[in-house]
Amino acid sequence: MAKKSKLDVEIRRFVQEHPNGWGHGDWLGFVDHLGESGHTVPDTDSLGLALERERLMLTVQGCRIVGLGPKRTEAVCDAFVSVHNLRSAGPEEIAGRAGIPMSLAEELVRVLH
Repeated sequence: MAKKSKLDVEIRRFVQEHPNGWGHGDWLGFVDHLGESGHTVPDTDSLGLALERERLMLTVQGCRIVGLGPKRTEAVCDAFVSVHNLRSAGPEEIAGRAGIPMSLAEELVRVLH
């Protein structure tokens, strides 16, 4: 596993502190915090996507579904990018886009809803 950058650590911390998502004020505060911490954040769109992906990763990992290990979790996160996108998908779409067995996709839908 690759070593996390300082920015990755900051992103994970922010997401862990906001497990149900964040508002605009939280977002602006985080961007300000990053700037004060010496991080250069010229591309806030990429930062937003990284936050959403991290939230999705933590959400899927938190489901603790047997058979949904690191590689399959990564595939789900690559395919859906955000918790909203994953929760909006049915099992067939999840299985097809993420390349995971239908039984795991069904269990993921059940746990997330």
